[in-house]
Amino acid sequence: MFGVVMYFFTQNIVFYALAMFHAAMILVFMPRRDNIAVLLQLTREEAQQLLGKKN
Repeated sequence: MFGVVMYFFTQNIVFYALAMFHAAMILVFMPRRDNIAVLLQLTREEAQQLLGKKN
């Protein structure tokens, strides 16, 4: 958002490119259940319990 606003103020394309780069990074590294389970170091059983699934 900052990049787009600054682009309109300065007309410098670098700010627009920066905004698009950050938007792409958010889409690429979007939080998913599997990634969150890995980051929290959950076991398969713990992850299934949090999701409300039964074995």
